[in-house]
Amino acid sequence: MSLMNVRVMVVEDEAEVREKYRKLISGHPMLHFVAETGNANEALHILQTETIDAVILDLEMPQGSGIIFLSELQMLEIEKPFIAVVTNVVSKTIYDAVRQMGADYICAKGSAGFSWDTPLSIIELTAPYRRTKEAAADISHNVNHRTRMNIYQRSISLELSRMGFPSKRVGTVYCEEAILAVAMSDKRDIMITKEIYPRIALNYQTNAKNVERVIRLVIEKVWTEQDIRILQEVYPYEWNSRAGRPTNAEFIHNMAQKIIRH
Repeated sequence: MSLMNVRVMVVEDEAEVREKYRKLISGHPMLHFVAETGNANEALHILQTETIDAVILDLEMPQGSGIIFLSELQMLEIEKPFIAVVTNVVSKTIYDAVRQMGADYICAKGSAGFSWDTPLSIIELTAPYRRTKEAAADISHNVNHRTRMNIYQRSISLELSRMGFPSKRVGTVYCEEAILAVAMSDKRDIMITKEIYPRIALNYQTNAKNVERVIRLVIEKVWTEQDIRILQEVYPYEWNSRAGRPTNAEFIHNMAQKIIRH
């Protein structure tokens, strides 16, 4: 797989949805739409005859479900593609099972931040980090600072959107800036209050206390309004049950580490 030529197959029973993916993929220069089918068995056959780097898989299909596809894929003696599952199901049990069967990412259609472009963005964002026979070394050692920053920015924006953070709210913008700053920092013990808030305040001509306040308010809004199952899916970390949300520092540090590990 060339990093600039990720070959994508869509396994989706609705023709109009496959057409959406076909149109959307033109906006992702790294990705190439090479195959489509609404049948799980046909998809397995394509994988054995074509070079496929990534699969967008609808979990609910009348002609062979996505779960059966994942189960049978494990038995094939081929190099496994990246699997982005798209589903109406919101169930931790199902998600855990699907991951164990080889799914790399799960997109819930009912989440506040979902769009049909989501799985394509995920595939493009993670492509530089996936190892290949030709390039087994971690790509992060070879990309420059600006490229890494751009990848992190897109990933952060996507993750916050999936959680239901309102994109134009000032608190969301500050959250994105804070998470990016921690992710890009070489310091393991960077301090949110003393280092990150003042930096954001300087950039936006405000003060550190205001930065802390608006971040706290937007986190409270999301944790009050969003489905708890979606929050647990996107933010798989514990938070204080009494407060009902993670602290600013916990949220920023945890999301930064999640972004780095992607």
